[in-house]
Amino acid sequence: MGTLDQNLLARLSEGDKEAFRKLFERLYAGAVQRAVFYILDRQAAEDIAQDAFAHIWDNRRKINEITNIEAYLARWIRNSSLNHLKHSKVVNHHRHASLVSEASTEGTDPETYYRAIDELIRAMPQKRREVLSLSVYHSKSNAEIAEITGTSINTVKDHIKAAYAYLRQRSAHIPYP
Repeated sequence: MGTLDQNLLARLSEGDKEAFRKLFERLYAGAVQRAVFYILDRQAAEDIAQDAFAHIWDNRRKINEITNIEAYLARWIRNSSLNHLKHSKVVNHHRHASLVSEASTEGTDPETYYRAIDELIRAMPQKRREVLSLSVYHSKSNAEIAEITGTSINTVKDHIKAAYAYLRQRSAHIPYP
């Protein structure tokens, strides 16, 4: 960053909202692109970029300690994106675990339970079954599933939500081993 940019950061550290707006306009699109590179989810990438700029604004008094704002922002976006991916993996793991452990009744043959759940899954519409399989069995993110199935991320979320609701409703009577 040049002298003008250092002046912009100095103004930002003093709470100048116009300086922040200029910095935001200059760096926001690149921050979103960097996050999309890591997580392949435009909406989540925008959230991460907005969080980064909120962090910059909240810590504006320390902005003079940063020697390269672009590198600082890139590192912040990278770390937040990787944390987002880790969190998504944990969520998918828990989705899978909750599917298996919805009910807790003793004395039932596990194979009977698994067959009953498998029958419920096979009774779902083909697209919903495919989305659920990609999410649970293949640990794909919503963005990856949307790309694979040629649907939107919101459609993927709707399919997953409907699949879990369907399984909860229909499996309530099936005794869990």
